[in-house]
Amino acid sequence: EFMLEAVRVYGLSLRNAAQDIKSNRLIVFEAIRQNPAAFEFAAQELRSDALLQPECVAKNRIAGAGAVAPTLVVGSIARTPDHGIEIDVARLSGEGFKLKLQEDATLGDLANAAITRFGFDGDLVHLRVHDESVGPLDVARPLAEAAPAEM
Repeated sequence: EFMLEAVRVYGLSLRNAAQDIKSNRLIVFEAIRQNPAAFEFAAQELRSDALLQPECVAKNRIAGAGAVAPTLVVGSIARTPDHGIEIDVARLSGEGFKLKLQEDATLGDLANAAITRFGFDGDLVHLRVHDESVGPLDVARPLAEAAPAEM
């Protein structure tokens, strides 16, 4: 917990961290999010991880646990006849809307679309899907996995 908060404030603190910290995907992710130069201090085995590449981290808008960001709850997820996915999304206040995304959309695509739709000031959002929190390392997980097989 301490190192996670430390790298969120100063990503380059990864430089002096123990090897097990430098091998922790989430801590390395948050360090890179705060400062892309922290990538060079990640454990060698993580440097080929596609989700940890600085350009991918910069595009990832899913907030990590404990980060200050609005929370959106995903309700129903349904496939549409035109090979898309329709998602009910709501703020904790109850304000909600439907989003329509491509069939191959990911949780990252959902976060981007939701931030754009709600017009949040920040660039991160917490997502809850089927009562489970989604973390930033879930960004590439397909939304179709959460949708029923039949329409």
